[in-house]
Formats: sequence, structure tokens, C-alpha cells
Amino acid sequence: MTLFEHQSTYNPNMPIRGFMYAARLYNKYIEENKLSIYGKTMMKLPTPQYIVFYNGDEEHEDEEILRLSDAFETTERIEGYEWTARMLNINYGRNKKLMEKCKPLRAAKALVEN
Repeated sequence: MTLFEHQSTYNPNMPIRGFMYAARLYNKYIEENKLSIYGKTMMKLPTPQYIVFYNGDEEHEDEEILRLSDAFETTERIEGYEWTARMLNINYGRNKKLMEKCKPLRAAKALVEN
């Protein structure tokens, strides 16, 4: 289960948003497949991945991992839970390998350049 989002403004709340999107999709998946979260058999779920394409004005690395745990009230790291947003900078000159491999991003880049 891969979730994609595009942002032209940096937002540190992307991990919680992605977590909420995934929860809704998992709920729908469980209902549609008539699975039971209360049974003794472990359900197999699609593996989640949340990717945010960023092209805002602020300077950011080619790739950043934003963590939901950074928003937790306590600064202590609690083992056993994490949700991340993988933010990929798609501004001109960034993530060259990705831009070369991804036809839709290459096409969008060409529109901006012309």
C-alpha cells in the first residue's frame, strides 16, 4: 500500500497525516476483505509506504525521513512504534536519479523549463 502526496510547502505534520490516511485505508481493506481484528489468526496486511514529493521554496535535502515520534509530547524514544514520511525533493537539480527514471516527473520538469 503506497501512499503518495505532493507538497509545495514544507509541513512537519506529514507523518501524522500519512498515518491517518493509512488507518482509513486499512480500515477499508479490513472491511472489504471481511477480516477480524479480534481473531486468533494474524491478518496479513499490505505493507505501507508513505512518500511525499516536495517542491517548495525552502531548501531541503534530496531525501528526508520525517518521524511521527518527533511530534510526541515526551522526548524519550519509546521503542516499538514509528511511522515515517519519506520526503523526496523534486525541485530543479534535486534527486537527479529519480527524475531520470520517473517519466511523469521528467515530463513535469520539462513543462516548467519551457
